[in-house]
Parts: sequence; structure tokens; C-alpha cells
Amino acid sequence: MTHPLTIIVTSCDRFDLLERTLDSFFALNKYPYVAFHVHNDSINLTPIGLVQKYAYKNRTWHSGTKRGLSASWDYLVRLVETEYFFNIEDDWLFEGNPYFIEQSIRKMQTYEWIDQIWIRDKKDHNHPLKSHEFSFDEVMKNGDWCGFTFNPSLRKMSKWKSWFPKGIAGKDEIEISRYLKDNYNAISAKSPSIRHIGGGRHSNNFKI
Repeated sequence: MTHPLTIIVTSCDRFDLLERTLDSFFALNKYPYVAFHVHNDSINLTPIGLVQKYAYKNRTWHSGTKRGLSASWDYLVRLVETEYFFNIEDDWLFEGNPYFIEQSIRKMQTYEWIDQIWIRDKKDHNHPLKSHEFSFDEVMKNGDWCGFTFNPSLRKMSKWKSWFPKGIAGKDEIEISRYLKDNYNAISAKSPSIRHIGGGRHSNNFKI
């Protein structure tokens, strides 16, 4: 049984990285989605060739003024009409486990306390993890940071709306973590599916 899913993608003028990200996602992902929204947070228009390349059913492109990642996120989240949504940033390569979304949804259904599921290789970051008996690693809280990240992950809309009914515009990951504190629980999948490719290519537009 599949559950309706929306994909949201935040980007900012890094069109070469965005293309690599989307190519790898479409090549790897096996899970169907009902809507796919890409937002380029910039006064520059997305190249028409890139839009045409991905001009498939249920894939919609949006552009806007330079307001930052959190504002771009708010814009996209308002378009989500499904309970589950998966977010993507424009600098990740999808590889490895092709069933990452299906397995993540199943995990969230089994353990309702899970708020976010990372699919990043633990060798690719230095965040504290605790090996869990249920075939995943629990992301441990560290100071003001509760495990929240904008890295590609599965989330539930009902929980997100309960935390941020008015959005998160202007907030970064640490500020969001301070707000959520001990009320947020993230886990890291045992089988990673993404690798960061945007090192040294941070956009001046995005706050985070």
C-alpha cells in the first residue's frame, strides 16, 4: 500500500547542482508522488532548458525574490496537500538504496514518535548517533540542536503544522531546534541514500 506523497525542492541559482540532484533522484527513487514542486529562491529565472527537461506530470516550477531558505520552505510547504512530504535541497546526490522513501514511511507508521528520518550516510557528517535496536540510528540531541535539519528527509505535515502554523521565515536550523527542544525526534536510516555535493558552493542568498 502506498501513501500519497509530495516532493518539495529548495534551490537558489545553483542550476548545475540542481540538475545533478534531480537526475539522481529520478533515477533512484521508486516511490510514486502526487506532486513535485521546485522553488528557485532568486530574481533569476530558472533556465528554460532545465524546466523542459523535467516537464513531466505533477512537476511544477516556482520562482521568487531573494528571501532565504526558510521563506522558500514556507512557500513550498503551503502547497503540500498530503500527510507525508519529502524535502530535497539542490546539492545532494541520490545513490544506494532506491526504497528510501517507502522504508521511511513504513518506519514512521510503526514508530509514531519519529518526526524526521535522515537518509544521509553517517560517514558524511559528525552528528552524534545512538545505535538503536530497531534497525536505525537515533540522532542524539547536542546542546541547542535537537536533530532538525533541512537535509533531504521524510516528514509529516500534521506535525509540521502543529509546530509552525505561521511558518518559519527568518529562522535557521539552530533557532528551529531551540524552539522544538526536546519535542523533536530524528532518526538516521541504516542504509544511506544521499551524498553531499555542494561543499564550498553555499549560496549567498540562503540564510542557512
